[in-house]
Amino acid sequence: MSMSSAQWVMPTGAEMLEAGASHVRAVVQPVSRARVRWGRVATVVAVLALVAIAAGALLGTARAGDATAVRPRGDGAVVVSADAALGEHIVAPGDTLWQLAVTVAPGADPRETVDRIMRLNGLTEAEVEVGRVLLVPR
Repeated sequence: MSMSSAQWVMPTGAEMLEAGASHVRAVVQPVSRARVRWGRVATVVAVLALVAIAAGALLGTARAGDATAVRPRGDGAVVVSADAALGEHIVAPGDTLWQLAVTVAPGADPRETVDRIMRLNGLTEAEVEVGRVLLVPR
C-alpha cells in the first residue's frame, strides 16, 4: 500500500490484517426511519384544498330542491342548478327582478324568488342588463 501526498485511499479490512492489525472493527451506522417532510405534506394538502374550493366555486353547489342542469353563461361562468322546473327569461328593457319574480311565481313571496333567481344566475346585485338570459324557476 503506497501513500502519495495528493491522495490517500482507505485500506480494506484484508489489507489492514495483512499489515499486522490484530483485528478490524466494522463501523455500522444505525438505519433511521424515513423522515416525513411535513412542509411538503402541508403544501400538498393546501393545494388540494384550494383545487377543491375552486372547483366548488366554478361549478356552484347543487342544493336540495335544485336539480342538475349545467350550462355555461355568456360571461364565461357556469351555472349549476338542479330543478327540472327551470326556465329561461331574456331581460327586456324595463324588466326588474321583482317583476320577474312576481310573474314566474305568483303565489310565492317575491323576496324569496328574487333571491333564488340571483343565486341561480350568480348575481350579486338586483340590476340586470338588457338581453341577458336568466334562469328562472317555473
